[in-house]
Amino acid sequence: MDKFKKLRVFNIVMGFFHLIQSIIIAVLSTDFSLPLNTSYLKFDVNTLTLQPFLENIGELRIGYLVALFLLLSSIAHFIISLPRIYEWYEKNIKKGINYARWYEYSISSSVMIVVISMLVGIYDLSSLILIFFLNMMMILFGLMMELHNQSTKKTDWTSYIFGCIAGIIPWVVIALYLFGSG
Repeated sequence: MDKFKKLRVFNIVMGFFHLIQSIIIAVLSTDFSLPLNTSYLKFDVNTLTLQPFLENIGELRIGYLVALFLLLSSIAHFIISLPRIYEWYEKNIKKGINYARWYEYSISSSVMIVVISMLVGIYDLSSLILIFFLNMMMILFGLMMELHNQSTKKTDWTSYIFGCIAGIIPWVVIALYLFGSG
């Protein structure tokens, strides 16, 4: 069996592996939830000033978010194993680029960093959206790095540097919450 047929089989096996993990996590997870909040300014008629107002808009079950992370990986493995898509995937692998990896990571790793963020106390919806998309941009800069350097003799690190800048910010915010509590 040639290496690309083995790679396709590997992707199918990993798709089932991640799917099974996702199902197990979802079934065994507890109802442990964390709040999802939004905050805005609200006019206080007593003091005639704008005051910060925190509103709980729901709860997110962390076990389900972890299961979603694994499910996204499973779906990606299955999609790239489909006949026409696998031909596209193989052609690009031979050219030294893996679009599917970057697209999947941009979503799944962003889900996971949202989970990590919530576990350290970041519950603000706007902050979580920013963290999700900054992480996504970091991963997509990795794709840009591969795209820009496919036919160059000298590696251009610009995309990598921009990705590092985008990617460090969520971790700085996470660290502020983690260590800021004393």
